[in-house]
Amino acid sequence: MPAPPKTDTAWATYLDRHIAAVAVMGFASGLPLFLSSSTLAARLADAGVDLTTIGLFAAVGVPYTLKFLWAPIIDGWRLPLLERRLGHRRAWILVAQLGVVASLIALAATDPVRAPWWTALAAFALSACSATQDIAIDAYRVELVEPDRQAAAAAAAVFGYRMAMLASGAGALVLAATFEATLPTPAAWSRTYVAMAALMAALAAWNVGLAPKVVASAQPAHRSVAQVMLTYVVDPFVAFARRRFWATTLVFVVCFKLADALAATLQNPFLLDLGFDKPQIASIAKTYGLVASLAGAFLGGAVVRRIGLGSSLAAASVAMLLSNLVFAWQASVGADPAALAITITVENVTGGFGTAAFVAYMALLCDRRYTATQYALLTSASSLARTVLSTSAGELAATLGWPAFFGFTAAAGLPALALLAVLLRAGAVRELTERRSEA
Repeated sequence: MPAPPKTDTAWATYLDRHIAAVAVMGFASGLPLFLSSSTLAARLADAGVDLTTIGLFAAVGVPYTLKFLWAPIIDGWRLPLLERRLGHRRAWILVAQLGVVASLIALAATDPVRAPWWTALAAFALSACSATQDIAIDAYRVELVEPDRQAAAAAAAVFGYRMAMLASGAGALVLAATFEATLPTPAAWSRTYVAMAALMAALAAWNVGLAPKVVASAQPAHRSVAQVMLTYVVDPFVAFARRRFWATTLVFVVCFKLADALAATLQNPFLLDLGFDKPQIASIAKTYGLVASLAGAFLGGAVVRRIGLGSSLAAASVAMLLSNLVFAWQASVGADPAALAITITVENVTGGFGTAAFVAYMALLCDRRYTATQYALLTSASSLARTVLSTSAGELAATLGWPAFFGFTAAAGLPALALLAVLLRAGAVRELTERRSEA
């Protein structure tokens, strides 16, 4: 970590520069997510792909679930040529970003109707490169910013991430609709993905030329393979498994966002099926939805400070579960923009609230000696709901119909509530907050 400056003016400049860098890195981290999930689902629906197949495409996000497997490599394996120029974390970030650019260009060149497997393969590669970038950026943020500024850094990262989701969600839909004025729909989508690749290339150039460098502690010389494996692979998982109720905690992390993930997988196809056009989805569900989500995140931060983390997690679990029922109401109302504004308000405020409480919880679960690997483990577990567990969403929607499907997704939030009740009754959440305050 770079040495902090001494004067007050220099401190302000230092903090502003580093917090701004965290926000830009957050944007880079968030940009690929929708392009391999929600926006891709809209592209598939536009191409006439059936709901069952669209649901199966959620599996291309499996790398987000498994990224803890190669997080130790990113902690321990140096890239000598790039590291001398950029530092350890930025070197890995650049490699991942170049992979994202290549994957987006490949995805732009595929035809999801004639060659769905090539589309799936390109989307899988995009998820793998994006997950690798996430690992490196999370570690970069922790190492770049002073410990007492981590909360501000987290807020900056979430802001950048949400703005990227706006660009790759609403922005991509608007671009596709604009290109459709002069191009066939498949070509419009291809050009949209090329534009997203150009944006990621610009972020990679910023990383090389402008991002602050983290000077990490030197790796001990002459380390054996066994020592590296012990330090970067075994120790982080052993330390986590020594926690009380570690297995219950891990399953809770998997289940917390399950109800949201099942509904989100098919949100764009659902809205298109109701009769909303792309500009309406972009303006209401994506752009206004971002504002509602940020409002929910600020609300969540305030509520956590007011009533504590355990009670906030419980309130968020109930709110997110009930918010899915609003989509069932939307299905009965149809393509009514005013009703959609209500639906998106409820969904995104409760989702933002839940995210704020959940991120705070995962941060407390991490041992600072193994932040990159343990945080990757937790975020991998949480993404399991969005990837593997959501692959059946399309089949369920096709079988049940939209109202019953969203009722089912609401019920999928009940296991998280039951697991949280076990953790709260045992005092496991309270222990985390007490231990961190003592530290």
